[in-house]
Parts: sequence; structure tokens; C-alpha cells
Amino acid sequence: RIYGNGFIQYQLDYSWNFCGKLDYFANIGYMNKHGHSIGEEDPTRLRLTPISTGLKYNFDFCNLCNGFEGYLGAGLTYSLLRIHDDSPFVIRHSGKNNLGWIAKSGLTFTFCNCGVAEIFLDYYYTEFHFSGVTSNNVVRNDLDMSGLLFGGGLGVKF
Repeated sequence: RIYGNGFIQYQLDYSWNFCGKLDYFANIGYMNKHGHSIGEEDPTRLRLTPISTGLKYNFDFCNLCNGFEGYLGAGLTYSLLRIHDDSPFVIRHSGKNNLGWIAKSGLTFTFCNCGVAEIFLDYYYTEFHFSGVTSNNVVRNDLDMSGLLFGGGLGVKF
């Protein structure tokens, strides 16, 4: 694997309740990952910026647990990918944009009337197509950035 497994993604998230337990959500993420090309071990770096929007349904997680709520959601993701390669055999700067989807789940805890703590498990599906052979006979492979995203966050409820 050029970039290995796992990465850290930073996110900003916004939710707006518009109908009972149904929320609109929008978020933007950012990740930066370093790796080395197959064969020559030339340095390479990718930057991924997913922008997601969709709906999530909130539900009471535990009747005895005041302040806890769960949610399930789904939406579309538009992702921007930028790759920087330090190899003489490929294009130094390349990029792709693509549409994918997201499935969201999580638990939130409201404290002090406006503070929110959250843990979540999301699944992103996004692929980028680079297949082909360059003029230098270098084989380019598709890049599948799909996978589980686990994390936590703190926020403010208005």
C-alpha cells in the first residue's frame, strides 16, 4: 500500500433540526497522508476534503439516561482529492473530484444545557479513477477512499 491503512481526519459539523427528530446535517473534513510510491519509493502526499450533506434521525438512546441521544443518517459526499508526487515518472500534481455517499451513526450527550459531546461511526464511500498507463509506462491505479470513520467531538447547541 502506498499510503498505508488508517488516517486522521479533522471535521467541522453543523446540524439543524427542522422537523421533530429529523435533522439536516452538513460537514466538511480534511486529511493529509504521506506515503511512498511502489518500486522507486518516491515520496507522495495526498489531501482529501470531503463535503457532506444529508439527513439524520435522532432517537432516545436510553429512557433512564437523561441527555443521551442516538442518531442514524445518510447523505451525499462530494470529495476533492489532491495528490503531490515527487517522482519523475508521473505528473507531479494531480487531482480528482467525485461524488459518493455517507452513512452516519452516533451517540450525543448534552450537558450544561448547551454543551454537546459525541462519539460517532460513519461509513464513507468514495472512489477516484486514475486507471491507465502514462507516457513513461507507469501504471496508474484507482484510489478507493471508502471506509469506516470513528471519532468523537465536542460542540455547542444553539
